[in-house]
Amino acid sequence: MSDLRRIAAATVALAAISVASGCTIAKISGAGPRPLLLNNVQGKYDVIKHFEVEKTLTFDYTNSAEMDKLVAEVLNETKADAIVNLRITVKMTPSDFLCNTVTCNLANSKTWAIEGDAIKMK
Repeated sequence: MSDLRRIAAATVALAAISVASGCTIAKISGAGPRPLLLNNVQGKYDVIKHFEVEKTLTFDYTNSAEMDKLVAEVLNETKADAIVNLRITVKMTPSDFLCNTVTCNLANSKTWAIEGDAIKMK
């Protein structure tokens, strides 16, 4: 009976850690000469490239990421005027879950996924 209690306690602890590590409030910021827009811009434009960027952050207790650093490669590659239809997702991948479980959530690992369209104004 003692082994069953240990297994139950370990299961409850693991479930609590996974739930607690999934509750994240994120601060998202961007700075730079080219705009980052969450919706479509008024006027005519051509979509140069649809992009998806993912970045895993570990041992980051601020819960903030600078958008311009994460999409700078796309902006420089495409020479776009702006980024539109921007979608930002903070998620926990299986590797994040494993990292957080092994370190008892000290790693505070999470993955930022950014998706959008690089555009050129007409």
